[in-house]
Amino acid sequence: AELVASIGDNGQDTPGTATMRNGRYILAAGHYRRHALLALRAPTMDLMIHENITDQQLYELSYRENAEREGQSALDNALSWKRLLDDGVYESESELAQKVNLSLPSVNKTLAILRLSDGIREIIAEDPCAFPMSTLYELSLYEPLVGFDDTRALVMAIAAGEAGRKEVQEARAKAQTPSTRKQKEISRRYDFTGQGGWSGALR
Repeated sequence: AELVASIGDNGQDTPGTATMRNGRYILAAGHYRRHALLALRAPTMDLMIHENITDQQLYELSYRENAEREGQSALDNALSWKRLLDDGVYESESELAQKVNLSLPSVNKTLAILRLSDGIREIIAEDPCAFPMSTLYELSLYEPLVGFDDTRALVMAIAAGEAGRKEVQEARAKAQTPSTRKQKEISRRYDFTGQGGWSGALR
């Protein structure tokens, strides 16, 4: 809504980024601007056209612009990267890491977010920027230990600003540590009878 108002008052200051494929424009960046222009019933959109670029280059343009403008959530990255790897746009996580200028462990940990159950990811998707990659990675290790309900409670606390990575780490450490509580010793009774007919009991 803010972008609609801004473009309505000032026009489109920044062009979108696109390429041409089979006579059609494919946007790499500018999707929010496009939606705003559609809402304003604008007949055209200003674009910067890059000719003959590959799918890799198309994604890299999109990634750089979004990262520079507003930052992308770790969940957004995980979903995008999995799709790119599944579609063969990048042959390996190592190649992807090199192209987005991140370490391979960072890419590995980001993709590990997708191990979270659908229900947990749906909650995170409501406000993905509240969940840094490091926190989501800890959650991906925590959920298999405790299940959905306990993980959901912790995710809700994070969304409310009441917990973070440290709290997830502490909860995971507690879940991984076996209970050292001493088992209660139960007294057993042993009855016996002696010669001469007498009887007794030991505990």
